[in-house]
Amino acid sequence: MDAHCRIKRLIDYAVKNDLIGQADRTWAINRLISKLNLAFFKEPSEKSVNLPQYPSKLLSDISDYAVSAGLIKDMPSSREIFETEIMGIFVQRPSDFVNSFWRQKDAIGIKAAMLWMYEQAKRSDYIKAERIKKNIAWKARGLDLAINLSKPEKTPQEIAELKALGARALTDEIYPKCVLCRQNEGYSGRIDFGAKQNLRLIPLKLSGERWFFQFSPYVYYNEHCIVLSDRHSDMEINAKTFVRFADFLEIFPHYFIGSNADLPVVGGSVLNHDHYQGGNFLFPLHKAKAAKTFRLKKFPKLKCFVLDWHMTTLRIVGGRKDILAAAEMIFEKWKKFSDESVGPKA
Repeated sequence: MDAHCRIKRLIDYAVKNDLIGQADRTWAINRLISKLNLAFFKEPSEKSVNLPQYPSKLLSDISDYAVSAGLIKDMPSSREIFETEIMGIFVQRPSDFVNSFWRQKDAIGIKAAMLWMYEQAKRSDYIKAERIKKNIAWKARGLDLAINLSKPEKTPQEIAELKALGARALTDEIYPKCVLCRQNEGYSGRIDFGAKQNLRLIPLKLSGERWFFQFSPYVYYNEHCIVLSDRHSDMEINAKTFVRFADFLEIFPHYFIGSNADLPVVGGSVLNHDHYQGGNFLFPLHKAKAAKTFRLKKFPKLKCFVLDWHMTTLRIVGGRKDILAAAEMIFEKWKKFSDESVGPKA
C-alpha cells in the first residue's frame, strides 16, 4: 500500500466518524502530505473498505511509511509522537471543542454529552482503545482487579536516549511541569514526555476555583476521567476537597469522583499536581452493604453507616450542607488522630 492509499483511508475514517466534514477533505489531505513530505496527492481509485472502529491500525500504517522514508525513528515513542501529531489535525480547536460540548449538553443532556466526548477521545486516538483491549481484568473476593498491559515498554534505544537527556533536563526549564498540567493540551511531546495534540479539556468551576476535566488515555473503567487543578500544586486532601466533589456532582450527577491519598506510601501516582479521578462506573465499594449504622449528634438528619468492607469505610447520606460539614469534622478528627499516631517528625 503506497502513501496515497494510507492517506485516503485515514481521511475516509475521519469523515466517517465525524472528526471532519466532507468540505475539510482537501485541507486535511494537504496537511497529511506535508507531514509525509510528499510533493502531491493522487486520489486512489479504489474505495476504502473495512475501515476499523478506531484509528490505531491506520496510524501504524502511516508510521511505517514515515519510518521507511526516514522521517521518524523506528521507536515506540517516535511513532507515538508522530501519530498524535497526525490525529491532532482531526480534533477541533479547544475553544470550538468546549463550545460543542456545552451545546451537546444543552441539546441532549449531560449523560449524552459525556458519551459524545468519550467517543471523540477514542476516535481521535487520545484514549488508546485498541491497546486497552490487551489489559487483563477479573473479579476476586469482591474486588475488581486489573493488569495494565496497554502502556508500551521502553526499548533499549529509548532508554539510552533518555539517559543522555537526563543531564540536560536538570538545567532546562521543565514544560509542561508535569503530565497533568493544563499546558499539556496541544503539546507536541518529546521522548521523555507524551504528545497531547489530541487532548481536549473542559474548564470547570469547583469551589470557586478553575479546574479542568479530561478523560484518561488509558482508561481502567467506563468513562474514566481526571479532574485537575489549573495550578501546579501538590495534592492535598482538605475541607475544600469535599466542596469540590459536591460541585462536580452537581454538574455530572451520573458520575462518581474520588481522590487518591496525598501520601506516596499508599500509591499516589502524581503527587505534585492536585487532581481527582472519576467516571461513569460503580465499583464494588459503591455496592458494599452496611455492617452497622451510627448517628452524629451534631447532624441528626444524616444517615451514617460503617460498610462491610476490607478497611474502615463510612457512607453518609443526607443533604449537601450537612454532609460537607460532617465530612470536614470527620476528616479533621482522623487527621489529628493520624498525626498523633505517627508522632513528631524528625
